[in-house]
Amino acid sequence: MIKVGILGGECETGGELLRLLVNHPDVVLKQCSGKRNVGKPVQDIHYGLIGETELHFSQKLDFDKLDAVFVCEDSEESHALFESADNYPELRIIDLTRTPHPEKDGYVFGLSEIYRKPMVRGAKRAVLPYPEESAALIMLYPLAANLVLDGDIDIDITMPEERIPAERLADSGVHIANHLRLAQMSFNGNIRFNPTVDTSSHSVIRIHVELPLSMSYEDILSIYDNIYDDHNFTFMVRGKVSEQEVAGTNKCIISISKPAPERAEIEAVIDGNMRGGAGEALHAFNLLFGLHERTALALKAIYDR
Repeated sequence: MIKVGILGGECETGGELLRLLVNHPDVVLKQCSGKRNVGKPVQDIHYGLIGETELHFSQKLDFDKLDAVFVCEDSEESHALFESADNYPELRIIDLTRTPHPEKDGYVFGLSEIYRKPMVRGAKRAVLPYPEESAALIMLYPLAANLVLDGDIDIDITMPEERIPAERLADSGVHIANHLRLAQMSFNGNIRFNPTVDTSSHSVIRIHVELPLSMSYEDILSIYDNIYDDHNFTFMVRGKVSEQEVAGTNKCIISISKPAPERAEIEAVIDGNMRGGAGEALHAFNLLFGLHERTALALKAIYDR
């Protein structure tokens, strides 16, 4: 069994991780730090855990006794771990705080749709994308891989209130453009987000882009199918995607349409608690340990009347 700890497990993402990990067949939850609730059962802070775990919050983690750590909060403890990580060469670290790590530190960008190979080929550390980065890169990467992106790209993003700080979107746009250029060196455009707040949803994020693209619908769909046909959480559909299709799951669902012969509209929908959050972190964990991608992530469907 893989001995797992959660650093900073008091936050919402820590709760989502706990609910996923308690039913992971290859995991034993050993430690969960939470300085504001030391000694309290985790079930007192996060709902849904009564009868699932007897874990209590600890002051800090003992890394020598763990095989993997999920880092959920930016803190003195997390920085101490990052600085001393070389003292634990076999410890897998999944960083959800998006701390900038030099490439020499061995952190893989934890988006499996692009970087699955390095994660399954010996990597021991991953830093997650933000939810908007995950959705936008999944949406645009197949076009970059086929060298058809051109010019600046404006992305309309509809998100729950306070889910994504508006000031973060500019930085996310830069990060997305940098990753796209690794696939298409000729791409020299900027990525700009146009945010709209949706108060009807707690976690679902919807992004939409309209691009100049003369190829047929079938050819566009083929591009996406060729990239994602062996991926477990990204799917293409016709028509608008309901929020209920992604809520509580690690899925990214993409809808493609052709409103005009020279234009294409592409939309991606995700649950921001899962993609770029707890689900993406567990997905990266599975890959780092050579487990099947869907382990403990084959979630039941959610229906909200």
